[in-house]
Amino acid sequence: MKGSGTAVVLILSLAVLLVLGAAVADDAIIRLHSDAVTEETRPWDCCDHPVCTKRSWCGCKDVVDQCFPTCKNCKPAKRADESAPSGYMCRETYHGSPGPKCML
Repeated sequence: MKGSGTAVVLILSLAVLLVLGAAVADDAIIRLHSDAVTEETRPWDCCDHPVCTKRSWCGCKDVVDQCFPTCKNCKPAKRADESAPSGYMCRETYHGSPGPKCML
């Protein structure tokens, strides 16, 4: 009988915690790291040369005349056929799809 009494107390304790947790959950939002990552804006609108990892982290190796306004880390870069910097490349990564191609 001693074991069943302990089980009842444990079940009641869990029920109280669930009720209290539900009351708190209505007022508070807990964000996981993965939630924050999926809500961010892609640093480019389109990309012809994406480079992605198996875990869906992508970068865009396009050399453009001007980076998209959403890119916060735009650096001078050279095109494949030139030796001096002749454009810019967004040096950010994004978790998710690299987006549509710029050139169709």
